[in-house]
Amino acid sequence: MYGTTSHQNPWILSFAFINTLFIAATSLFINLDSASIWSWLFRISGLIIYFGLVSSLLVLVIKIITHFYKPLLKPLTIAIFSFVQIIVFANLQIHSLYHFHINGMVLNLLFSGALLETIAFSWLMWISIGLIVVLLVFTEWGLASLIQKRSTIKYKRKFWILFWLVLSCISFTGKLSANFFSTAGDCELFGIG
Repeated sequence: MYGTTSHQNPWILSFAFINTLFIAATSLFINLDSASIWSWLFRISGLIIYFGLVSSLLVLVIKIITHFYKPLLKPLTIAIFSFVQIIVFANLQIHSLYHFHINGMVLNLLFSGALLETIAFSWLMWISIGLIVVLLVFTEWGLASLIQKRSTIKYKRKFWILFWLVLSCISFTGKLSANFFSTAGDCELFGIG
């Protein structure tokens, strides 16, 4: 039928959307200097659009990888989205401690082994890191299982067109407000003034 498209695994899109909202919400607390409502709207819209695009690309990659071997879909989806959540959480922790984000220098220190020589974690810290990772993976698994049970087989094309239209409008509104306040000379939008 023209109006509907049938998917064998429609839960993955809902799973990606919920992960997008969660990642955007946790990333919102990186810099709390600005108190302007327009600043928050701009930041929220930008984070949702950015992580929505990342999640969409991850879903596309997962669908391509699992095209030939379907049983790998759920474990791969949970592993990839858990990894992204862990990276975002680590970035938040690094930024709160050292006031910079994960970058090439940090990755070089991590992969060359110099980071573990420079920064020594106690066994309690390693246990807490392990527990956070395990909790996150189990949360992702539970969320995927719940969504998979509640998902339907048919999705309407109009719903997804409306979804991307709403995200585009949010992005456009954020850019419009940024351009307005930039030309009006009100730099308080970005916490500069």
